[in-house]
Amino acid sequence: MLARTGAARMALEHDVPVVPIAQWGAQHLLDPYGKRPHLIPPKKVIVRAGAPVDLEEFRGRDLDIETLRGATDRIMGSLTGMLEDIRGEKAPAKPWDMRREGAADDAGRRSRHGCLGHHVCRRVGRCWN
Repeated sequence: MLARTGAARMALEHDVPVVPIAQWGAQHLLDPYGKRPHLIPPKKVIVRAGAPVDLEEFRGRDLDIETLRGATDRIMGSLTGMLEDIRGEKAPAKPWDMRREGAADDAGRRSRHGCLGHHVCRRVGRCWN
């Protein structure tokens, strides 16, 4: 997924490290927008912290979009590598960009006003499809 640049901006502005933390398995505990966790049978959730991301190349530079995008891509590269190890599969070659490719249509159906349903909709409040 194409990330936003906020973590890189904060790390570079305040000269602090970025420690990547990747997790996988929490999606089996709670349905999207669900309120009750599925605890039985027990689920396996993996959480790993990596080494701090090396952003020295970007420190001291102007915080323009090229610097922020480069630092963000380095952070996301670290997270992607960690997730590949956890999941045991290769990530797609190109990060998914919701702004260009649109939201995933998991349910395969949309409500009358175009939403996927079962979420808080910006147009009509709570949308139940």
